[in-house]
Amino acid sequence: MFQNKALLLSVRQKYAAKIFSGTKTVELRKYCPKVTKGDIILVYVTSPVKALCAILKVEKTITAELNELWLQVQNEADITKEEYIDYYNNSTDGCGIFFDEVYIFPSPLNLDTLREMWPRFHPPQGFYYLPSNLYIDVMEKIGYYQ
Repeated sequence: MFQNKALLLSVRQKYAAKIFSGTKTVELRKYCPKVTKGDIILVYVTSPVKALCAILKVEKTITAELNELWLQVQNEADITKEEYIDYYNNSTDGCGIFFDEVYIFPSPLNLDTLREMWPRFHPPQGFYYLPSNLYIDVMEKIGYYQ
């Protein structure tokens, strides 16, 4: 049933809102996780929300030198060039994770609920790969089946 890789990704509230509204269709990262087309990203929205709020389906990833990356993401990232430069300060290249499907949970799973499900749960600083049993637990809790 769940055959693709699942990545748990922390996203700031400002950027999560843009993803959920559809104005942001690429997530920018300094380090590119190993995901490919069809893999799943679980979006954990950081403070003050502190909840698992959505699923994204990976369309593609690109890693490129910053000027080239900007040319490929500028119309999809919903940020200014200044924000882009500030984010990648002191980096030479970056990663864009494009997604083509967004499923927003009817009821987000807050931090307390996540810790009830997984007693040692800690939100990722950036991202981490979810073991399949934890991924399945989340999917069953929200009633989402691929």
